[in-house]
Amino acid sequence: VLGCVASVQARALPPRILHHTASKTVIVRLDANEDFVVWQVAGEGADRLYTLDRKSGKKSEIKSGTHPFGAALAGANIIFGTGRLMDGVQVMLGDLRTDRFQTLHKAIPWIVEPGIDVSPTQAGEYRAVWERSKTDAGDGLSVFLYEGKIDGSGKFRRIADGPIFRSDLPAEYHSMVHHEYPKISGDAIVFQSNEFGTPNIYRFDLKSQKHTRLAESPIYQERPAVSGPYTVWEESEGGFAVSDFSAIFMHDSRSGALKKLSRERGFHYWAKIRDRFVVYGAKREPLARTPSLRVYDLEKDVEISAPNCFVGAIYDHALTQNGVVFAQRMQDASRLLYVTWDQILSDCR
Repeated sequence: VLGCVASVQARALPPRILHHTASKTVIVRLDANEDFVVWQVAGEGADRLYTLDRKSGKKSEIKSGTHPFGAALAGANIIFGTGRLMDGVQVMLGDLRTDRFQTLHKAIPWIVEPGIDVSPTQAGEYRAVWERSKTDAGDGLSVFLYEGKIDGSGKFRRIADGPIFRSDLPAEYHSMVHHEYPKISGDAIVFQSNEFGTPNIYRFDLKSQKHTRLAESPIYQERPAVSGPYTVWEESEGGFAVSDFSAIFMHDSRSGALKKLSRERGFHYWAKIRDRFVVYGAKREPLARTPSLRVYDLEKDVEISAPNCFVGAIYDHALTQNGVVFAQRMQDASRLLYVTWDQILSDCR
């Protein structure tokens, strides 16, 4: 009997399948928490946004606006963009429990990477960030912040617009400064800025209203994420779009300490952080052409490969309190899977 029990315990539990897409459609972006999952599907002639209520199992399509993209979640509330980037787009806020959506920002030239977070200061109020440009060509990318209720009755302002630390740039060069990929956690907003040439990572503290350039570097620091005092990003010689090798770094705002998390040679990208775990994409040996996931456990100071859970080509992921939701490409379709932190620490290895 004891031998049978041991055999069952040693058997790895597979990830839970949450959703299969139809043929010739693929998941290109997702977000998730313990209550909902939202994902963007490319194909079927247009981009679409779908949601899953994880408690009831109900799946729905968001039909507010055309060409929705870039959704982010906070509880049952959602922020996303609609429209074509070159035609003027909208920023939308909504409540997935009531299917009510509000236009937060109208007909702006450019919006990418919205993010939303529950405000820690006032119950029922939210903070959301996104980037937008001054022109249809994408010149002068600024980071906007919204603070208020989900009905859109709050206020928004720029928290990064033009040069932040440089005083030597003539006015005609200000539109060349791009602040991009904002993310928010509590009182901290992080983003990348190219005001010194190559993009570096900045952190803005809402309490002190001060910006900090986290790690001055001549090489590319891109696509940050933030959780509490920690900021993570990918770093490469020529940028994620062209580089063959990149690494994941982490900054601790309490001590100013900088740490390299990925220690093997390869291409590492799209880091996300939640409490003690950092999860990032990786293309490296033994499957250098297949996008997979690695998990870094900050508490144990070790990288976890979790090959029994993260199999096949994985193209996006979202961290929740209890685990990871990720999108796996399967020929001309995708599927959503979920694996718990406990599985990652035990069964997946």
